[in-house]
Amino acid sequence: MPGGNRCTRPRLIGWLCGLRIIYTAVLHPLAYHYNRAGIHQEGLHYALAAANDARDIFSNQEAVELYNLAEAHLPALGKGRR
Repeated sequence: MPGGNRCTRPRLIGWLCGLRIIYTAVLHPLAYHYNRAGIHQEGLHYALAAANDARDIFSNQEAVELYNLAEAHLPALGKGRR
């Protein structure tokens, strides 16, 4: 059927965008909690992922805060400034 995907494409895009919102909403709390627990490898991973997502949706203040949170894990991982 020609054009049979016309109806499903907008639904698919909406579904994917919804996943992005859920994913972004989960990353920030995970980054925060791993930071508070002192679990640095996972904290760095989630803080960077959350910061990148915040940057991608132009939430610049949140992105800066999360990049700073990610940077705070580096000394504990032996990757601080030299």
